[in-house]
Amino acid sequence: MSGLSSELTIEEQAILESVERGEWKSVSNLAQAIERYQQYAQQQVSALEAVSINLSADDLRAFRQMAERSDTPVSLLIASVLHQ
Repeated sequence: MSGLSSELTIEEQAILESVERGEWKSVSNLAQAIERYQQYAQQQVSALEAVSINLSADDLRAFRQMAERSDTPVSLLIASVLHQ
């Protein structure tokens, strides 16, 4: 196992172990696959719109703490809460 394994989340640890067991295979035409997924990501970013909201200081502090614990940007955490 990697020396980084103690710093990984449970999900990241499971992925690392899966890779180390050889369960992951490279795709053919890797350059094309990378380009395709970069285009998907760019389209997703382009589709996002900014929204301004007012939160109490306590709510914002709570979101920041949750985001820090989960190593997630605050905006992504708030968006995930909205989608629940």
